[in-house]
Amino acid sequence: MRSIHTVSGIRQARFLILERKSLLFHVKANFDAPKNIMNSKHIKSIFFILVFLLSNSISHQAQNPTLDPRFGIVETIMNPQAATEAGAGYSRIILRWDVFQPNSPDEWQPANVPDPMINQELADGREVVAILIATPHWASKGMNDSRAVPDMVAWGNHWDREFDREQYLARLLHVIASDPRAEENNFYFDGIGYHLYYRPYQAFLILTEIRSILYEYNLDDKPIWINETNAPPTDDHLEPPWAEPLFIVSSQEQAAYIIQAHALMLAGGAERIEVYKMQNSLNHPEDVEPFGLVRSDGSRRLAFHAYRVVTKHFADYVETHWLQQGNIYVVTLDRDGKTTTILWNTSQHELLFTLNAIAEQALLVDEVGNEQVIMATDGSYTLRLPEATCTAGECLVGGMPRLLIEDGSPNQRLPLVQLSIKTESVSPIVTTTLEITPSHKNIISSAMLITSSDVISDTDKNNVLVSKLENINWYEFFTPYRVLVLVVLGTILFTVIYGMQFMFWTKRDS
Repeated sequence: MRSIHTVSGIRQARFLILERKSLLFHVKANFDAPKNIMNSKHIKSIFFILVFLLSNSISHQAQNPTLDPRFGIVETIMNPQAATEAGAGYSRIILRWDVFQPNSPDEWQPANVPDPMINQELADGREVVAILIATPHWASKGMNDSRAVPDMVAWGNHWDREFDREQYLARLLHVIASDPRAEENNFYFDGIGYHLYYRPYQAFLILTEIRSILYEYNLDDKPIWINETNAPPTDDHLEPPWAEPLFIVSSQEQAAYIIQAHALMLAGGAERIEVYKMQNSLNHPEDVEPFGLVRSDGSRRLAFHAYRVVTKHFADYVETHWLQQGNIYVVTLDRDGKTTTILWNTSQHELLFTLNAIAEQALLVDEVGNEQVIMATDGSYTLRLPEATCTAGECLVGGMPRLLIEDGSPNQRLPLVQLSIKTESVSPIVTTTLEITPSHKNIISSAMLITSSDVISDTDKNNVLVSKLENINWYEFFTPYRVLVLVVLGTILFTVIYGMQFMFWTKRDS
């Protein structure tokens, strides 16, 4: 199996991820000339570092089998305790080439990420993946000192659909395929990395398109990693954006995004998914929006709890199914003896949804991990799917998702959809096969009982309101900052009222 863990002699090992992020999708695509990319001894030193870190992580990962290495968070070294609590299975760090080899390829200085921090990650059971940046002057020959490989601005800095042009990967593979040595050199790359933000369903469409392009070149065994994803909130008064944000997103929408994006990205064929990022730095000067699942003071956002839902109830999946019918999305994960069904609603009205049951009872889980056992009625469950809030004026993210956890296989409910992704086993890199169909849109299965209704009675609305109040995370609501503000305001109010009362008493006595 081709993967970054397939190493035959570390110094000869070669690994390249073609990484493209766009904004929507902050595009970042770095690739050198196909014929020369693997001939440079400097590039080989880069691969050595990456493979060294990753191969070291294999033995440590075996010590902690509870973490699924397919789910990661960027820079968990900023808060290892929170990363462990969140269930992150791998982490990404940034290594600066100009720090550990600033003057020549023969020197080896301490890296910008100290060894004890990396060792802590491995001891906690997380795999470590490195990105190399900042080419030293001696290696760049003065062309570009800021990147490990040349800047590819000429290829475009936005998702290609926005500019009505052929997908970047298709153009790149066309160039690589013209090289007669491409096939014997594994097409000069082992996997593809994407950065996808804000729109869960658009990420799914991108992934299925990428799979189709790889299929055309018989490269459908290449893994796809989502190296960054998130929908950072703009309404967190504790850590607001410091400039005009690109999109308006609420903290609740960020939590919903975390679950929806993971579900659809897995359904689209992503082998690994990594959230950007673990924790914000103070005032987050590196990012306009505060991306972190954890604030700079260590307090948890709603998205942190949503991520825990993912790592707990998505872990160890071996097969996925997906379905869209109208405003309802359903992703089903076969977890080898258990079934996790993720459901959400993209309309601006709460909907009722009826789903065929696999078992007589199920665990109903909301977006922050609250759990409730529910019983099937006449072989089905009826769920309330909250409406999408559409904070930005457009519905970037659907409503709060609901998860059903049942004992048994999805096959006991009959196949959900025609498109499925099967994995041979749960391993650090999963070999994935995808059944390519002419169109991935509007795939509907008659084998699954689905009903929805826009009619919600006033009594039901009141019950929903009571349920929402009961499920408020008061610990999250009463942060130390908010408590301090309340104490200060209470003291001021008491002083004013007492002062007025004292003046009244003084005048009366006189």
